[in-house]
Amino acid sequence: MQPFSAHFTSAKHEQELLGDQQVLALIAFEEVEAEPSADPRRATVALHQLGSPPKLEVWRSETAVESGVRGLVSFSRNDRVLFGHVAVDEREFPGLEAASQHAYEAILPFAAEMGFPYYLRIWNYIPDINGEEHGMERYRSFCIGRHQVFERFAMPEQRMPAASGIGTRSGKLLVYFLAARDAGIQLENPRQVSAFRYPPQYGPRSPSFSRAVVKDWNGSKHLYISGTASIVGHESQHRERVLPQLEESLHNMRTLIHNAQANHGVKIRTLAELSQIKVYVRDARDEGKIRDHLYAQVGEAAPVIYLSGDLCRGDLLVEVEGLYTG
Repeated sequence: MQPFSAHFTSAKHEQELLGDQQVLALIAFEEVEAEPSADPRRATVALHQLGSPPKLEVWRSETAVESGVRGLVSFSRNDRVLFGHVAVDEREFPGLEAASQHAYEAILPFAAEMGFPYYLRIWNYIPDINGEEHGMERYRSFCIGRHQVFERFAMPEQRMPAASGIGTRSGKLLVYFLAARDAGIQLENPRQVSAFRYPPQYGPRSPSFSRAVVKDWNGSKHLYISGTASIVGHESQHRERVLPQLEESLHNMRTLIHNAQANHGVKIRTLAELSQIKVYVRDARDEGKIRDHLYAQVGEAAPVIYLSGDLCRGDLLVEVEGLYTG
């Protein structure tokens, strides 16, 4: 039995879903910054959805869940997996580096205290990600803050979670995560330098994440694919050409899927078998051609959501992430 499944559904079902005690997490995407929900299972990402009626991302447990708030962290859990999220108002800190430290100082010890010390997947939604702070791109400031906390808590490279880092126009840094009682298996991409080993030209501290993570839930295997962009080695490819960037991103994802299937027994062979795909689009005017190209690759098999957001490098135009829950 797997600990949860994931799907997209119409936002009109929100109240019904929040009444379901087997909903582990409900993630809404709203362009306008929202007040925190009274239900700790609900997190709001400040990104505009493109090209379709509003959808919610729903993680549904096989069993009833417990939820609550401890300190800064809103959470829910069943006996096998923990979902949690933190929203930090950057305006209360000297800058993004300090806000990032504050967020990660809240979540890293929290999961261990709850009995789920192994992070599988983290999502970071970062205000003004490509702006400048103290003479440095703000994403690099975020990476410094995160790295300092990982270093303080002795997070080893081989346990780095899969992750995404996307820019929003919110004033709050949102971090939400999935953690487990035992470790997953880190996957790297032979086409790419591991993010945690990027050369110094990308900032004083490298991004702290793995390209993907496989988790075996006693026979039911999940695959968590990080935000994946048009990067080969450590360099961006196809500048100013959105469809070649998309295809390079999909090539990187196919490489990870092949690794998961061939070396770790995950029952997935193609992009079309993913349980969810999220596509982040820098320029909303590109959404139509991105949608058409991706449809040609996966058809209607894989549920896809398109979101308007900035990316971790100014020359990247599109980023894709994937989730497979069998």
